[in-house]
Amino acid sequence: MTSWSPHSPSVFAARLVELAQPRLAFLAPQPDNWWLAAEPFFDVQRQRVWIFWRRLMHTAHHGTQLTVYLRLLDRLVVPTYGPTADVTWQGADPTLSVDSVSRR
Repeated sequence: MTSWSPHSPSVFAARLVELAQPRLAFLAPQPDNWWLAAEPFFDVQRQRVWIFWRRLMHTAHHGTQLTVYLRLLDRLVVPTYGPTADVTWQGADPTLSVDSVSRR
């Protein structure tokens, strides 16, 4: 049995990249007709592109749920896609107002 040890966010990010690279190598060269082919998705047929985006958005949904739990526990929300109200850094492009939408 291995003992638990803490990891830094950069270790987890590196592992995510390591796991994603083989998938990217497979998915990126697929032609349009492969993406548009229907596959079983539970009890219905869906196009692969629909399944891909559904899985991606479902994962993002669970990440968002975790940030809600962190807020409810009065913990810092880590920067997932950029700075948060809790964690910022020099040079970050904060989106703290409606005006930020017009920035490019």
